[in-house]
Amino acid sequence: MEESAELCFLSSPNHDRRVGCNIQGDIYMTHNWKGWEVWRFIRDDSSGQFIITSWTHNNKVLCSGPDGQVYTTENKEGTWEKWRIVSYLNSEGLRIESVEHHRFLAFSGQDLYTKNEGGVDTAWFIEPAHGNHFFISATFHDKRLSSSSEHPFTTKSRRSWEKWIIEPTNEEIGQYTILSMEHGKYLGAEADDRIIVSTKKHLWTIAVSTQEGGGGGYLIFSTDHGGRLTLDENGNLYTEKEGDSHVTWQLEPILPHTISGKQIWSWVGLGERIVIDEPEMHLPLCSWRLLL
Repeated sequence: MEESAELCFLSSPNHDRRVGCNIQGDIYMTHNWKGWEVWRFIRDDSSGQFIITSWTHNNKVLCSGPDGQVYTTENKEGTWEKWRIVSYLNSEGLRIESVEHHRFLAFSGQDLYTKNEGGVDTAWFIEPAHGNHFFISATFHDKRLSSSSEHPFTTKSRRSWEKWIIEPTNEEIGQYTILSMEHGKYLGAEADDRIIVSTKKHLWTIAVSTQEGGGGGYLIFSTDHGGRLTLDENGNLYTEKEGDSHVTWQLEPILPHTISGKQIWSWVGLGERIVIDEPEMHLPLCSWRLLL
Protein backbone atom coordinates (compact mmCIF):
# COMPACT_ATOMS: atom_id res chain seq x y z
CA MET A 1 0.00 0.00 0.00
CA GLU A 2 1.46 3.35 -1.11
CA GLU A 3 1.22 6.09 1.53
CA SER A 4 2.02 9.79 1.76
CA ALA A 5 1.88 11.99 4.85
CA GLU A 6 1.78 15.68 5.80
CA LEU A 7 2.06 17.44 9.18
CA CYS A 8 -0.83 19.90 9.54
CA PHE A 9 -3.07 21.86 11.89
CA LEU A 10 -6.78 21.01 11.77
CA SER A 11 -8.75 24.24 12.27
CA SER A 12 -12.42 25.17 12.58
CA PRO A 13 -12.56 28.49 10.67
CA ASN A 14 -15.91 29.50 12.17
CA HIS A 15 -14.55 29.40 15.72
CA ASP A 16 -10.77 29.86 15.16
CA ARG A 17 -10.00 26.69 17.13
CA ARG A 18 -7.53 23.86 16.54
CA VAL A 19 -8.03 20.18 17.33
CA GLY A 20 -5.43 19.04 19.86
CA CYS A 21 -4.35 15.87 21.63
CA ASN A 22 -3.38 16.42 25.28
CA ILE A 23 -0.88 14.68 27.53
CA GLN A 24 -3.30 11.79 28.19
CA GLY A 25 -4.05 11.42 24.47
CA ASP A 26 -7.54 12.98 24.79
CA ILE A 27 -9.08 15.34 22.21
CA TYR A 28 -9.60 19.03 22.99
CA MET A 29 -10.15 22.31 21.09
CA THR A 30 -7.91 25.36 21.55
CA HIS A 31 -6.92 28.74 20.08
CA ASN A 32 -3.24 27.66 20.16
CA TRP A 33 -0.95 26.79 17.24
CA LYS A 34 1.52 24.51 19.05
CA GLY A 35 3.00 21.03 18.86
CA TRP A 36 0.05 19.43 20.67
CA GLU A 37 -2.22 20.63 17.84
CA VAL A 38 -0.19 19.15 14.96
CA TRP A 39 -1.58 16.06 13.23
CA ARG A 40 -0.05 13.72 10.69
CA PHE A 41 -2.40 13.17 7.75
CA ILE A 42 -1.47 9.79 6.26
CA ARG A 43 -3.06 9.16 2.87
CA ASP A 44 -3.53 5.73 1.33
CA ASP A 45 -2.74 6.59 -2.28
CA SER A 46 -4.76 3.66 -3.65
CA SER A 47 -8.05 4.56 -1.91
CA GLY A 48 -7.53 8.27 -1.21
CA GLN A 49 -8.56 7.71 2.42
CA PHE A 50 -6.71 9.11 5.43
CA ILE A 51 -5.80 8.16 8.95
CA ILE A 52 -5.04 11.14 11.17
CA THR A 53 -2.48 10.62 13.95
CA SER A 54 -1.20 12.95 16.66
CA TRP A 55 2.32 14.24 15.95
CA THR A 56 3.16 14.26 19.67
CA HIS A 57 1.48 10.90 20.39
CA ASN A 58 2.37 8.98 17.25
CA ASN A 59 0.28 5.98 18.36
CA LYS A 60 -2.92 8.02 18.87
CA VAL A 61 -5.33 7.97 15.92
CA LEU A 62 -8.40 10.18 15.42
CA CYS A 63 -11.52 7.99 15.51
CA SER A 64 -15.30 8.40 15.42
CA GLY A 65 -18.09 6.13 16.64
CA PRO A 66 -21.55 5.53 15.16
CA ASP A 67 -23.09 7.81 17.81
CA GLY A 68 -21.04 10.85 16.73
CA GLN A 69 -18.44 10.65 19.49
CA VAL A 70 -14.88 11.65 18.48
CA TYR A 71 -11.87 10.35 20.39
CA THR A 72 -8.48 8.68 19.84
CA THR A 73 -7.53 5.01 19.67
CA GLU A 74 -4.29 3.13 19.02
CA ASN A 75 -5.73 1.13 16.13
CA LYS A 76 -4.22 2.37 12.86
CA GLU A 77 -5.85 -0.46 10.92
CA GLY A 78 -9.42 0.05 12.14
CA THR A 79 -12.31 1.09 9.90
CA TRP A 80 -13.58 3.67 12.43
CA GLU A 81 -10.23 5.46 12.07
CA LYS A 82 -10.56 6.03 8.31
CA TRP A 83 -11.49 9.47 6.96
CA ARG A 84 -12.34 10.96 3.57
CA ILE A 85 -11.47 14.60 2.84
CA VAL A 86 -13.67 16.38 0.31
CA SER A 87 -14.26 19.94 -0.89
CA TYR A 88 -16.92 22.02 0.84
CA LEU A 89 -19.04 23.14 -2.10
CA ASN A 90 -20.91 25.96 -0.35
CA SER A 91 -18.03 27.45 1.61
CA GLU A 92 -14.28 27.79 1.84
CA GLY A 93 -12.56 24.87 3.46
CA LEU A 94 -13.00 21.11 3.49
CA ARG A 95 -15.31 18.49 4.96
CA ILE A 96 -13.89 15.48 6.76
CA GLU A 97 -16.11 12.41 6.53
CA SER A 98 -15.96 9.17 8.49
CA VAL A 99 -15.58 6.41 5.89
CA GLU A 100 -17.31 3.84 8.09
CA HIS A 101 -20.21 5.91 9.41
CA HIS A 102 -20.72 8.48 6.62
CA ARG A 103 -20.81 11.28 9.20
CA PHE A 104 -18.99 14.62 8.97
CA LEU A 105 -16.56 16.00 11.56
CA ALA A 106 -18.12 19.08 13.18
CA PHE A 107 -17.40 21.63 15.91
CA SER A 108 -20.24 23.57 17.52
CA GLY A 109 -18.02 25.97 19.43
CA GLN A 110 -18.28 23.70 22.48
CA ASP A 111 -18.12 20.08 21.32
CA LEU A 112 -16.26 18.11 18.65
CA TYR A 113 -18.48 15.41 17.13
CA THR A 114 -19.69 13.95 13.82
CA LYS A 115 -23.08 14.53 12.22
CA ASN A 116 -25.05 13.11 9.30
CA GLU A 117 -25.66 16.36 7.46
CA GLY A 118 -23.31 19.11 6.40
CA GLY A 119 -23.43 22.67 7.71
CA VAL A 120 -21.16 25.58 8.53
CA ASP A 121 -19.92 23.68 11.60
CA THR A 122 -18.51 20.93 9.30
CA ALA A 123 -16.08 23.27 7.46
CA TRP A 124 -12.37 22.74 8.23
CA PHE A 125 -9.05 24.24 7.19
CA ILE A 126 -6.04 21.93 6.95
CA GLU A 127 -2.92 24.06 7.27
CA PRO A 128 0.78 23.11 7.00
CA ALA A 129 2.41 22.91 10.42
CA HIS A 130 5.47 24.84 9.24
CA GLY A 131 3.31 27.91 8.57
CA ASN A 132 5.51 28.85 5.57
CA HIS A 133 8.45 29.28 7.98
CA PHE A 134 11.78 28.01 6.61
CA PHE A 135 15.53 27.95 6.89
CA ILE A 136 16.95 28.56 3.38
CA SER A 137 20.16 26.55 2.95
CA ALA A 138 22.64 26.35 0.08
CA THR A 139 22.66 22.67 -0.90
CA PHE A 140 26.41 22.01 -0.97
CA HIS A 141 27.76 24.79 1.22
CA ASP A 142 26.26 24.24 4.71
CA LYS A 143 25.27 27.91 4.68
CA ARG A 144 21.95 29.43 5.71
CA LEU A 145 20.47 32.66 4.38
CA SER A 146 20.48 35.18 7.24
CA SER A 147 20.24 38.92 7.80
CA SER A 148 20.71 41.72 10.26
CA SER A 149 18.26 44.62 10.19
CA GLU A 150 20.43 46.21 7.49
CA HIS A 151 22.17 43.52 5.43
CA PRO A 152 21.67 39.90 4.29
CA PHE A 153 24.49 37.39 4.61
CA THR A 154 25.05 33.66 5.07
CA THR A 155 25.95 31.66 8.16
CA LYS A 156 26.17 28.06 9.39
CA SER A 157 23.70 28.83 12.21
CA ARG A 158 20.02 27.92 12.48
CA ARG A 159 18.80 30.63 14.84
CA SER A 160 16.23 33.42 14.80
CA TRP A 161 18.05 35.55 12.20
CA GLU A 162 18.00 32.60 9.79
CA LYS A 163 14.20 32.12 9.90
CA TRP A 164 12.23 33.30 6.88
CA ILE A 165 8.56 33.40 5.91
CA ILE A 166 8.04 32.41 2.28
CA GLU A 167 4.55 33.39 1.12
CA PRO A 168 2.93 33.13 -2.32
CA THR A 169 1.76 36.38 -3.84
CA ASN A 170 -1.54 34.84 -5.07
CA GLU A 171 -0.96 36.81 -8.29
CA GLU A 172 1.36 34.55 -10.29
CA ILE A 173 1.99 30.86 -9.63
CA GLY A 174 5.55 30.35 -8.41
CA GLN A 175 6.06 33.95 -7.21
CA TYR A 176 6.81 34.60 -3.53
CA THR A 177 7.95 37.14 -0.98
CA ILE A 178 10.72 36.19 1.45
CA LEU A 179 10.39 37.96 4.83
CA SER A 180 12.80 37.86 7.78
CA MET A 181 10.88 36.64 10.85
CA GLU A 182 13.30 38.43 13.17
CA HIS A 183 13.57 41.82 11.48
CA GLY A 184 10.36 42.08 9.46
CA LYS A 185 12.18 43.02 6.26
CA TYR A 186 11.91 41.51 2.80
CA LEU A 187 14.77 39.91 0.90
CA GLY A 188 15.35 41.79 -2.34
CA ALA A 189 17.65 42.07 -5.31
CA GLU A 190 18.93 45.17 -7.10
CA ALA A 191 19.63 45.63 -10.82
CA ASP A 192 23.39 45.57 -10.10
CA ASP A 193 23.03 42.03 -8.62
CA ARG A 194 23.32 43.13 -4.97
CA ILE A 195 21.11 41.37 -2.38
CA ILE A 196 19.37 43.64 0.13
CA VAL A 197 16.73 43.61 2.87
CA SER A 198 13.98 46.21 2.64
CA THR A 199 10.64 47.26 4.06
CA LYS A 200 9.41 47.17 0.44
CA LYS A 201 8.16 43.86 -0.94
CA HIS A 202 10.39 42.21 -3.54
CA LEU A 203 9.18 39.24 -5.56
CA TRP A 204 11.05 35.99 -6.13
CA THR A 205 10.30 33.09 -8.44
CA ILE A 206 11.03 29.70 -6.90
CA ALA A 207 11.25 26.60 -9.07
CA VAL A 208 12.40 23.01 -8.59
CA SER A 209 15.93 22.53 -9.93
CA THR A 210 16.38 20.04 -12.76
CA GLN A 211 20.03 20.77 -13.42
CA GLU A 212 22.46 17.86 -13.37
CA GLY A 213 24.80 17.74 -10.41
CA GLY A 214 22.69 20.27 -8.53
CA GLY A 215 21.73 17.90 -5.74
CA GLY A 216 18.04 18.69 -6.15
CA GLY A 217 16.61 21.63 -4.27
CA TYR A 218 15.26 24.88 -5.67
CA LEU A 219 16.36 27.74 -7.90
CA ILE A 220 15.44 31.21 -6.61
CA PHE A 221 15.19 34.04 -9.16
CA SER A 222 14.56 37.75 -8.73
CA THR A 223 11.23 38.30 -10.48
CA ASP A 224 12.06 41.96 -11.19
CA HIS A 225 15.61 41.55 -12.50
CA GLY A 226 15.78 37.91 -13.59
CA GLY A 227 19.00 37.07 -11.78
CA ARG A 228 19.39 33.80 -9.89
CA LEU A 229 20.22 33.89 -6.17
CA THR A 230 23.67 32.41 -5.55
CA LEU A 231 26.75 32.81 -3.35
CA ASP A 232 30.50 32.77 -3.84
CA GLU A 233 33.08 30.60 -2.08
CA ASN A 234 33.15 33.03 0.85
CA GLY A 235 29.37 32.92 1.30
CA ASN A 236 28.70 36.37 -0.18
CA LEU A 237 25.23 36.62 -1.74
CA TYR A 238 24.45 38.03 -5.17
CA THR A 239 22.34 37.33 -8.25
CA GLU A 240 23.72 36.20 -11.59
CA LYS A 241 22.12 36.33 -15.02
CA GLU A 242 24.46 33.68 -16.39
CA GLY A 243 27.11 31.66 -14.63
CA ASP A 244 28.48 28.31 -13.61
CA SER A 245 27.87 28.35 -9.85
CA HIS A 246 25.15 25.63 -9.98
CA VAL A 247 23.96 26.77 -6.54
CA THR A 248 20.63 25.34 -5.46
CA TRP A 249 18.73 25.95 -2.23
CA GLN A 250 16.98 23.69 0.27
CA LEU A 251 13.83 24.95 2.03
CA GLU A 252 13.92 23.43 5.53
CA PRO A 253 10.50 23.62 7.25
CA ILE A 254 10.46 25.04 10.80
CA LEU A 255 7.95 23.12 12.92
CA PRO A 256 6.52 23.97 16.36
CA HIS A 257 8.21 22.28 19.32
CA THR A 258 6.83 19.03 20.66
CA ILE A 259 7.97 16.16 22.85
CA SER A 260 7.70 12.43 22.33
CA GLY A 261 5.16 10.22 24.03
CA LYS A 262 8.02 8.35 25.70
CA GLN A 263 9.26 11.60 27.26
CA ILE A 264 5.76 12.50 28.43
CA TRP A 265 5.18 9.26 30.28
CA SER A 266 8.69 9.16 31.75
CA TRP A 267 7.96 12.56 33.33
CA VAL A 268 4.49 11.51 34.46
CA GLY A 269 5.97 8.36 36.01
CA LEU A 270 8.39 10.51 37.99
CA GLY A 271 5.51 12.64 39.25
CA GLU A 272 7.00 15.79 37.75
CA ARG A 273 4.91 18.86 37.03
CA ILE A 274 5.09 19.51 33.32
CA VAL A 275 4.98 23.04 31.93
CA ILE A 276 5.64 23.32 28.22
CA ASP A 277 5.98 26.80 26.80
CA GLU A 278 5.80 26.49 23.03
CA PRO A 279 5.92 29.32 20.50
CA GLU A 280 2.60 30.35 19.04
CA MET A 281 2.32 30.27 15.26
CA HIS A 282 -0.02 32.50 13.27
CA LEU A 283 -0.79 30.99 9.89
CA PRO A 284 -2.71 32.17 6.82
CA LEU A 285 -6.15 30.57 6.64
CA CYS A 286 -5.94 29.54 2.99
CA SER A 287 -3.30 26.82 2.81
CA TRP A 288 -5.87 24.01 3.00
CA ARG A 289 -6.00 24.32 -0.80
CA LEU A 290 -2.62 22.59 -0.97
CA LEU A 291 -4.28 19.26 -0.19
CA LEU A 292 -6.83 19.45 -3.02
